[in-house]
Amino acid sequence: GDGPFLIRYKPRSKVLQMETEVGQLFNIRHVLGVTSGTAALHTAYVAADLGCGDEVIVPGYTFAATAMAAVVARAVPVWCEIDESMTIDPVDLERKITPRTKAIAPVHMNGYVCNMEAVMEIALRHDLQVVEDCAQACGASFRGQRVGTIGNLGCFSISSYKTSGGGEAGLVMTNDDDLFWRVQSIEQIHCENPTDL
Repeated sequence: GDGPFLIRYKPRSKVLQMETEVGQLFNIRHVLGVTSGTAALHTAYVAADLGCGDEVIVPGYTFAATAMAAVVARAVPVWCEIDESMTIDPVDLERKITPRTKAIAPVHMNGYVCNMEAVMEIALRHDLQVVEDCAQACGASFRGQRVGTIGNLGCFSISSYKTSGGGEAGLVMTNDDDLFWRVQSIEQIHCENPTDL
């Protein structure tokens, strides 16, 4: 038919249109639409190569999916304190790093934005991936840069309970070509045979 398509493999795909428009809005190279913010987190964790026994540091104040998606990816969430910003405390974050730590998941909560300068400095020093959970801060920015574009991967939730509103979906974004290849590969496996993970 001539109507819109919801799948990305058709010329008039609404998903492809959304991914393209979000990429332009956020000035980021790669965007992938997924089924939910939780799916975005799971996809990002697996793309960041989290697996059995690997640790991801998550703040104590977040929605459960930030930690649950790590468990589904077979990683171990490690709880970190929050500071007066109501987001991840960089001081406690650094205390929680162990030889098994592979990623940090700062959460921009209720529109409050993490100190991404401190988070990225710590991640760089310890060679850790940063998966930003932006489900509750779509459109927010840190020092002029939109959240979700600062870390290695940014994850968003689109639903009637979020600032982005509308439907039920999620987004994974990155400027890293190799990570995006992994993001697409993970999502393809989810679609074809979720037991392969």
